[in-house]
Amino acid sequence: FFCIPVNSKNLFISDNNYPSTLEEFITSKEQAVRALCQKARENHSEYEPDTICTDFHNACRTDLVARLNMTCVSSFGKDEQCDCTGEPLSFDAPVLKYSPGIYEHYNDKIMEFECSSQSLADVFKKNRQADPLLKLQYLASYQGALLLYPGVQWRHNFFPDTSNPCKKDAGTCPDFDPRFRGWYVQSVSSSKSLILIVDVSSSMGEKDRLEVAMRGALNVIEGLTLRDRFGIVFFSDSAFTCSFIDIERDGLLPVNYKNKNLFTECINSMTPFGGTNFESAFDLAFKIFESNERLLSLGNQTRTCSNAIIFLTDGSKTQGEDPNRLIKEKNEKFKAKIFSYSFGSEADLYLPKVIACENNGLWAKIDDDNAGNLLTQMSSYYEYLSYKENSSSVVWAEPYDDVTGLGEMTTASLSCFTKKGRLIGVAGIDIPINQFDYYPNGRRRLQELVSREETCPPPVPQEMLDQLREGTPLCNYCSCPALYIGISSSLGGVVLIALVTVLVVCCCIYRKKARKERRWKDYQDLILREMSTTNDAVTIQRSRGSVLRGWTPMLDEAEFEDSNNSMFYTTTTNRRNRHFIN
Repeated sequence: FFCIPVNSKNLFISDNNYPSTLEEFITSKEQAVRALCQKARENHSEYEPDTICTDFHNACRTDLVARLNMTCVSSFGKDEQCDCTGEPLSFDAPVLKYSPGIYEHYNDKIMEFECSSQSLADVFKKNRQADPLLKLQYLASYQGALLLYPGVQWRHNFFPDTSNPCKKDAGTCPDFDPRFRGWYVQSVSSSKSLILIVDVSSSMGEKDRLEVAMRGALNVIEGLTLRDRFGIVFFSDSAFTCSFIDIERDGLLPVNYKNKNLFTECINSMTPFGGTNFESAFDLAFKIFESNERLLSLGNQTRTCSNAIIFLTDGSKTQGEDPNRLIKEKNEKFKAKIFSYSFGSEADLYLPKVIACENNGLWAKIDDDNAGNLLTQMSSYYEYLSYKENSSSVVWAEPYDDVTGLGEMTTASLSCFTKKGRLIGVAGIDIPINQFDYYPNGRRRLQELVSREETCPPPVPQEMLDQLREGTPLCNYCSCPALYIGISSSLGGVVLIALVTVLVVCCCIYRKKARKERRWKDYQDLILREMSTTNDAVTIQRSRGSVLRGWTPMLDEAEFEDSNNSMFYTTTTNRRNRHFIN
């Protein structure tokens, strides 16, 4: 490698690169993000389904540095490949980083995202030419892929050691999911009061289900923002919450660094035990909402835009009553959207599904052999919360430590939507906090951008909700649950439906064949009688109005066959001739 110094011709950063005013500086960043979203929208409109593209670069390729002819750039970060004086980058092409459980050509949405790589590269380059101060630019798909520019090989554990900022090779391609970074979540969702209900019964200890659920819970917490409030309920024989929480005093806790750490420690301490009591879990969840409502009435908290519950379970209730009556009674006041996830082959599919459907939520089944892909299967939850009626407001993220080692950063991000309002992903650009220091009161202005007043979105349209429920208004797992439940409730149900279907089909085939045989026997007898008396062509008028026409020589013997509902006969004296009878 060779290093390009900061003051080289093509990376020259000086006072002349800064706009004359702070507002022009902010506007230039927001214009760059909007340009990425606009191109993403155009790509979506032009994409032909099932198109497979290969002209993109996987950030995990071990030969990526040589493949893209990367050079060491000293203004981005420090890497041992560059003797800790710079980082190998490519300004010619972006790279794609896949989230855990996602891979190349994973589904149609990922394939569409891959095909957008080259056209977005042009926008990345134009943005950089217009603003040499830009650092990283990216587009994060809600399906779990990240398009990143400039191109970089993803080979580090991206949790920088502040005492040693030089990055070292992790030996593998470390996991990273942009959907749980603050800049992503803050852009796609409005403020929310969220309660996570997690099954910790004995059956969750099988096939690593509790471990997967805990990992999902930790990612949900990681994605919460300072505007959110959070609570958690665990349940087995009965329900309980973390020991540091006093429900009457705290209600839902604010999301901050201290509370995130406390929740993380609490979640990691859970072990599976006991039975399954859905009723007690929801009863405790609504007690937390009630306590929080009391604190809101006293002016001790700020109201969020919405209430939501995420419900994770792997079994059928073994204790307590059906929770639907309690939920209907309590949720009339709080209007919490409930998102249910059924883990494993033994999970109760019916009850969690009904709970979600009757409370404006979503449901999904998480198979044991695909449990590691929980984050992607929960993507509809994030798309649901992302609905903002195509908001064009750029969001400025709370300052954070950059995962690639660039120090304290903020991100200007924007949710990108299709023309029909479906989420494509989030476009973002990173801005080092110290760039705001160039302007008087720059950091104070940044704080204003981060904390500017939120506008709550309208309710999610029913059309979009039906799409997220994997169907149409006429039939999805909520509007025609009997079909979905009958097909998916159990292996026995599937076998029963298959047997009934086969039986019905066989009966139909038998009846059709019997009718056809009787029909051709009648025709055969009729035609043989007529052909025994004449050598001329005949027309036979049937009583039911059908007309049979054909050439009828004198025959000693005739053979008849059925083909596509028409009849043919051949003679024993001239078998090459096939005579059609209509």
